[in-house]
Amino acid sequence: KKAIIPILNKKDVIAQAQSGTGKTGAFTISILQSINPDVDSTQAIIMSPTRELSKQIYDVVNSIGYLMKYNTCLMIGGTSIDKQIRECKDNTPKIIVGCPGRIFDILCRRVIDPSTVKMLAIDEADEMLSYGFKDQIYNIFQVLSAEMQVLLFSATMTEELKQISQKFMRDPVEIYVKQELRKPRTESMGSQFAPIPMPNIDFSKFGKTEKKALSKIKKISGANLHRNWVTAPHVTQFDNTDITDLDVLRKSMQKEVSQNNTKVTLLAFVIKATVEALKAYPTFNSSLSPDGDMLFLKNYFNIGFACDTPDGLVVPVVKDADKKNIIQIANDLSQLSEKARERKLKMDQMEGGCFTISSLGGIGGTKFTPIINCPEVAILGLSRASMQPVYNKESGKFDPRLILPISLSYDHRVVDGADGARFTSHLSMLLSDVKKINI
Repeated sequence: KKAIIPILNKKDVIAQAQSGTGKTGAFTISILQSINPDVDSTQAIIMSPTRELSKQIYDVVNSIGYLMKYNTCLMIGGTSIDKQIRECKDNTPKIIVGCPGRIFDILCRRVIDPSTVKMLAIDEADEMLSYGFKDQIYNIFQVLSAEMQVLLFSATMTEELKQISQKFMRDPVEIYVKQELRKPRTESMGSQFAPIPMPNIDFSKFGKTEKKALSKIKKISGANLHRNWVTAPHVTQFDNTDITDLDVLRKSMQKEVSQNNTKVTLLAFVIKATVEALKAYPTFNSSLSPDGDMLFLKNYFNIGFACDTPDGLVVPVVKDADKKNIIQIANDLSQLSEKARERKLKMDQMEGGCFTISSLGGIGGTKFTPIINCPEVAILGLSRASMQPVYNKESGKFDPRLILPISLSYDHRVVDGADGARFTSHLSMLLSDVKKINI
């Protein structure tokens, strides 16, 4: 202990001690007690291959843990390890004692969050030279907390084991940088760099003012928009789409259904084309699980559209857009928009969306960055279409063409930049050649 404590204080530990998991557990706990006897609310996760050794470990650790106010958890080798770890109090183990196989397994599979562990006591460390563990050393090192202390116990300390042990020795600067980079995303992430609070200013001293309360919709949508912007790393891909032929078709269809009070808008065609694009690139029709480990690919096509109302922004959803023609989609858009303005939308008419479209073409603008409607992974923005000169290679002249600017924002955790460009190119191709859309 006297020899190893100074090394522990330097945050990197290489040790040689007698083998035996029971002795390892007692030795580890006693060292930690010498360093910080006042530490509280820590669990010791003890893994052992046999019940006999586990009983021996339990007696030693429990007695020391009682004196140190530790909550100890007995771990016995077997398939129940995952379950027993999850049942630990607060699920925040601080000490892991065991053989390399078990320790590497739970760290690689992240059964325990490595950032919560303060000490690894690896018994029979020479086993790291066999069973393929040697190839895992670097991967294990990558997930270790920079503040974690590592004890290697072995009956023999070979030169090869000494070389491996050097992977646990870290430069202080490298420790700090990797620690910051490996921190998991949480609600408090970056709080130490958070902007200073908004100043509470009395604006009336500069001139006449009046107060107006935010609507309920604005309060709800504002909180959701902030969460979506902070949670999903946004990238926006801009493109221009030739919709000259499509607009001619739209106007002809409008004349045919004018007596039915149906308004055939550009948005109906964009929704239909978007469905085809989602089929070609299914990643855009997905959602990321809250823990970020799983992607849910959807086999249905419900398209939401942002609707501006006097009270704020709402997003009604056109259900099963892949099974409807242009006229049916146009009718849905008209009915849902009217209900939104009259505050008669039901919750089920705003749920189940796969992809959202925000159209500002009726107002103006050329480009904008729409915010993703999480848990969706992408959103399409439409700006105002305008006549622009486009060079015609065949005639060698510039032709007037109706150009629609589009803006695609996507979650970079799920969608790569190349796929974002492919999606907008595919969508542009569909809108410029209406024969490819099943209207």
